[in-house]
Amino acid sequence: METKKIDWLGSEVRHNGENIGIVTQIRPNVANGRRYAFVQPHDPEFGERRVPVDELTLVEDVL
Repeated sequence: METKKIDWLGSEVRHNGENIGIVTQIRPNVANGRRYAFVQPHDPEFGERRVPVDELTLVEDVL
């Protein structure tokens, strides 16, 4: 679970050690209680991805 409050919208994020793009939305999933980020990748060839927020890392935190 998230331990600190982070403003994810518009932030550059990483997932599994890979820079995956910029967060465009955050939505809760009522059935499992997790929050999901919708991430727009830098490469327009790929579509938006839905990733659990607790699996993301801000790029600024990694640098």
